[in-house]
Amino acid sequence: MKKRVFQDMDDAVFIVTICTEDWSEGDRDLIYQFGEPEVNVGGEVSYLFEDETKTKTFGDLYMRVLHGFPYRRGFDSRDYSSYEEAVAVGRAWKEMVLDRIDASVLELRSHAAPLPTEEVAEL
Repeated sequence: MKKRVFQDMDDAVFIVTICTEDWSEGDRDLIYQFGEPEVNVGGEVSYLFEDETKTKTFGDLYMRVLHGFPYRRGFDSRDYSSYEEAVAVGRAWKEMVLDRIDASVLELRSHAAPLPTEEVAEL
């Protein structure tokens, strides 16, 4: 599985788009057997701005790791003290979501796939 991130600026809004792609057949099999993990793309984001650690809270929103991405979030610089702060929040949010994706996929991969199996007995 690959994660791809696009970052752009559009009309004073810093936009981050996170994609998951190139899922292996093994990962897809695990998803079909154990269910598709979800990650929270909201919650509390800690970020460093002007030598001070700040937090921004977004509402909880759970997205499925395979079918819920790409996911896009905008950080409007008019909602922050400056363009630089909007970018700092956006980058911290991106790292948080990428870490959550990693954790959910590693948890999925920790399952021992019980199926398909074949048993043959000969008398």
